[in-house]
Amino acid sequence: MVKVRSLRAPTPWTSGRSAGWSEMSGSSPQISAAEAAAGMIRPMAGDSERVAPYLTPSVVIGAMNTPRQLLLSGPADELAEVGATLSANGFASQPARSEQAFHSPACAPAAKEFADGFSGSPLSAPEIRIQSTGTGLPVTDQEALDPDFRARQLADPVLFWSALDNLLTEGDDYLLLEAGPRGSCSAMARRHPALKSKRSRLLPLLPSAGGDPAAAPDLVRAGRRIGS
Repeated sequence: MVKVRSLRAPTPWTSGRSAGWSEMSGSSPQISAAEAAAGMIRPMAGDSERVAPYLTPSVVIGAMNTPRQLLLSGPADELAEVGATLSANGFASQPARSEQAFHSPACAPAAKEFADGFSGSPLSAPEIRIQSTGTGLPVTDQEALDPDFRARQLADPVLFWSALDNLLTEGDDYLLLEAGPRGSCSAMARRHPALKSKRSRLLPLLPSAGGDPAAAPDLVRAGRRIGS
């Protein structure tokens, strides 16, 4: 989850990379054993247009993290075959830490079950802006009140870079606060020109994985920056 604050205005925004809507909704869908028999690979040097010819109806782009960093998702066996073909054609890839084919058609049944689970639950429009990694755009009131919109992110691709780029190219300057483990969203976001040029800034709130929390006073520094 990335929280965003304009350096010129007090209004906070937020964006989640992947299952943010599930977490915010306070509900977690169940994934069947068949759906869990899958994984992900990451072509490190390939854009979506170059990778597309190697994909199948079941193996798809599950996330577009940067213009040249993708996550592929699908059934484990088919995914392994696609990965081998990509490697043979010069794409560097490696297995990702996942035992489920999130953001692929394999999760469509779970997404439907998740949407059905909203029956009778009150939904509300966001009080602050949420930059959707499902559309790359701000979540509208109509989308926020739609159970299918909230649920289908389980099977739809994560458009992290589109959401980030659309935000940072609007003309304002921002302080981005990463609430997740350092090295995930931060490493990808720092490739954006607005952060490279230091027009906008990014501050992780947690220490790196395996790091000593006491040795990383990021929350203190974040509070000082927000208050300045």
